[in-house]
Amino acid sequence: MTPAASTNNNSLPYTISLIPQTEEGLQFYLNNYVPFRLRMLQLSPEAFSSTYSRESSFPPSTWRARLFNPHARTFVAANRQAAEQPSQVVISSLTLVLAADDSSRHGPDEQELEVSNWQVNAMFTLPEARGRGAARGVLEFAEDWAVRSNREWQVENQEAPGARRRERQHVKFSLAVMEGNESAGRFYERVGFKKLGKEEITGGVMVRWYEKRVGGGSDDGI
Repeated sequence: MTPAASTNNNSLPYTISLIPQTEEGLQFYLNNYVPFRLRMLQLSPEAFSSTYSRESSFPPSTWRARLFNPHARTFVAANRQAAEQPSQVVISSLTLVLAADDSSRHGPDEQELEVSNWQVNAMFTLPEARGRGAARGVLEFAEDWAVRSNREWQVENQEAPGARRRERQHVKFSLAVMEGNESAGRFYERVGFKKLGKEEITGGVMVRWYEKRVGGGSDDGI
């Protein structure tokens, strides 16, 4: 099985999809995404705040809770051809997490806007799949999904009985890159993210924050 809502470019060796929050989506998540997730924690432990030893002991209920988190969505690029191992089905992925806006980090002008604010988490592409556009494709697919979701929110808000008209004027994407990971920083700048300040997170690790904003109105696009 494959996740739903995928791209239709048959010239690519992979499809890009949102893993649906359904029982069918859960089976894909457990059978294919989880092995990919554990493999990436083994390949690049320095890039993530979690560890392979921690997550490899998670029961299925923990993974289920992650997929069905109402404030998060996971996007993947998956091989079109059958893979030899479950960990090779998904070749690139990221998770969007809906976050409360933090104006103190990004400046006081944010206080003047209602912003749909998504944090980009756990973005990774397998080493053997790099250079084929999968990472950029997954990111653009996720951004487009977030913008469309924002438009739908506006329509529902405006049509609700007695609702006060509100507009989220922007959709904002933010992410943190571990200090020293220059190649990742350059990639995010190439796809439109702006470099912001540094911050010390749990364990004394330094990260550099990046941000990208796109129009969120009914006539705006990516």
